[in-house]
Amino acid sequence: MVVTVLRKSRREVDAGRLQARALRLLELLKLPPHSELNVLLLSDDALKSLHRKHFGLNTRTNVISFGQWKGGFSEIRSLAAGRLRGVPIPLGDIAISVDRARAEAEAAGIALDSRLTQLVIHGLLHILGHEHERGGPKASAMRKAESRLFEAVHGGRPGVRNPNGGNA
Repeated sequence: MVVTVLRKSRREVDAGRLQARALRLLELLKLPPHSELNVLLLSDDALKSLHRKHFGLNTRTNVISFGQWKGGFSEIRSLAAGRLRGVPIPLGDIAISVDRARAEAEAAGIALDSRLTQLVIHGLLHILGHEHERGGPKASAMRKAESRLFEAVHGGRPGVRNPNGGNA
């Protein structure tokens, strides 16, 4: 498994720790051993620009994910067992605003690396097909998965709410 963390923000971040946690997430989720994931640590302005370009929303956000496979987790596992057996499988990209993550961490009284871990989990679950935008059972399942994964890689409860509703 390969996780690449690209730091384009001037903020101090322990990219190695975040990379190790992301790798652990891939293992916990039993993703193919040749999976690849990119995590981009950006400024608030850079993420807002991506939000506008790819989603048509001229608003700030904390995390955006870009999955490579429309079928999410089931498609990834099927490809890994079939025609892409042993071939690197790019899962996608997770782009995070370090500025926004820092502000949210401070407001919640938690460490920045905890908040970044939460946002990687949130983005990865979206890449794997989870969603929360419409509420209901799918949103509840995503929140439970976020909590379970956070506890497994970090220990403790996430404890921060997304200002737009839901966790992360």
